[in-house]
Amino acid sequence: MSTAFDAELARANLFRMRADYKQAEDLCLSVLKRFPNSIAAHMLLGDIYSDQGQLEQSAQWYELALDLDPSSTACKQKLDDVREQIKERDHISSIEHLGLPERERSGLTRWVMVGGALVVVLLGFVYAARHGRLGGGPKSVITTPIRATQDMIAGQAASNVIASTSPSVATTSSPPNSTESPSPPGAASEDRSLFQSVSQKSPMGSHLISVLVDPRTKNATLTYSCAADEDERKVGAILAKTALEQSPDATTVTIRSTKNDRVTFMADVPRARLAETLSAEWQSRAGSTDEWIDYVLTNEWPAKAGQDSAPVSSGRDTSTAPVTSSGSQEAGTGNQAADSFPDVPDDHWATERTSQKGKG
Repeated sequence: MSTAFDAELARANLFRMRADYKQAEDLCLSVLKRFPNSIAAHMLLGDIYSDQGQLEQSAQWYELALDLDPSSTACKQKLDDVREQIKERDHISSIEHLGLPERERSGLTRWVMVGGALVVVLLGFVYAARHGRLGGGPKSVITTPIRATQDMIAGQAASNVIASTSPSVATTSSPPNSTESPSPPGAASEDRSLFQSVSQKSPMGSHLISVLVDPRTKNATLTYSCAADEDERKVGAILAKTALEQSPDATTVTIRSTKNDRVTFMADVPRARLAETLSAEWQSRAGSTDEWIDYVLTNEWPAKAGQDSAPVSSGRDTSTAPVTSSGSQEAGTGNQAADSFPDVPDDHWATERTSQKGKG
């Protein structure tokens, strides 16, 4: 059907809402002449007659609409409501035709009014009980929005998981203006899904600003905000831990911390490193509660003093070779080369140098 058809039905419904039933009825009938199978026009005519109290005509139009679409639950509901109103009206009419004395009828009305008042009072108590307004009004201790309460619940559950697998982490205060926010507009479905999971399940979820998932590697980049007095390394490590738990295909999560709208910290959190911290052997060697954070953060920017900023190695054991300030390892190749020669007297090397000069 055309847009003009929808516009005419909208006008007819507007006339009905303004109680201009004649105009509304004429417009609906005009539409039905062109579109005799319009379910919406039939139902709107039923609404028009129902509003005027013409219940029989209303029921007829609803029945016609139901014949066109027997599966319409909305039409069935409206038809049932009108039929119920017809029964109530006929019942009242029967009582009046029985010729009951005025006193008995007024007594019945009074009891009906009393019963209605009791129902209203009961509903009021139920509403107050469900919204916590009994016992002297709202509790004064509730000073945070609903979002904060949900974060506390999710944070407690996540803290229990961290405590069982790594040193415990206390939830720090939320950054300024950290209110509940949906995923960034225009984000892909993968980004939105991971954003919702991390923001709801991580104890630091309220810090999260955006999530970007690389469809090629399934790795994710998390951008979050921190207040000036917050540890952005700890906040990022906890967010990355939750992201890796929610993204089984990701091997690395990159974290970006912002303060005052500027990027102040970046690092990578490889899944392999995080998995090591979950082992009982690693935890038995951990010297502090936050040691797992220092271990999982790699490629930090700006680099910590005395820290190697090179990427994590592929697992090769390099513990025997010290690391220089430039990030390379001193292999000691010169000493090894000298040691590979057999023991030769010093005068041999002097004779050899004299021979080379003579040849020159």
